[in-house]
Amino acid sequence: MQLEPIWEDRDPLPDFEKEYWDEDDWERFMTIQDKKVDELMRLDELFLNSGLDPSVDLGLMGIVECDHKCEDCSDRYSCWEYEEKLAKESREARGIPEPEREEPAFKNLPAYKLSFDFAIRAMEFLKTISDKDYESDQDLYKLAWNCGMAGAKIAGGDGIGYRPDSICGNIANCKRGANAMAASIEALDALSKRPKLTKRALELKAMGETALKEIWARIEGLRAEARRLHGE
Repeated sequence: MQLEPIWEDRDPLPDFEKEYWDEDDWERFMTIQDKKVDELMRLDELFLNSGLDPSVDLGLMGIVECDHKCEDCSDRYSCWEYEEKLAKESREARGIPEPEREEPAFKNLPAYKLSFDFAIRAMEFLKTISDKDYESDQDLYKLAWNCGMAGAKIAGGDGIGYRPDSICGNIANCKRGANAMAASIEALDALSKRPKLTKRALELKAMGETALKEIWARIEGLRAEARRLHGE
């Protein structure tokens, strides 16, 4: 049987003619993209385990490794690194200080801050378990896989935006963050049954539950804004 290329996925796509995608449209689109990423990662792992030179892979994709000899490169004016280099040289020549880097707006979101703090604590907790085996211990694997995802999804949702055509994508990403936090809580609940881990697992679980409530509060706030933007 001939396999179809992964970029010709036949799963039902959202209607691209719709004025605005709703949450379900965005979630369906993201699920399809996830499948493509998973397949690309599987193919990449096969290639890395094949013993071939990784540079061959780049050559097949038409990617040439940069030698940083910018003045001899015909593509330098479409290269962001070269543009940054020119801008830096210009600032230095005129005595203009480097621009201050502003903190991303999502870092001030309560849902993000709680999720980020939870992730840091969860990783610290995992480091203290000397006999951890992620291959066979499903509870530890579940926590390790999900603990940092909630904050990342909230940040990603913020990046998708708040416009009428994008806010439901923001919501869909935050829902993925909520699912990851819920999975972390489930893992911690199971780990709390182990005498050596009970105290720390329960403390982390409480942090996760607080973060999850805040994530859902954010989702409901975004939903209210989406209804306003869509005139509902």
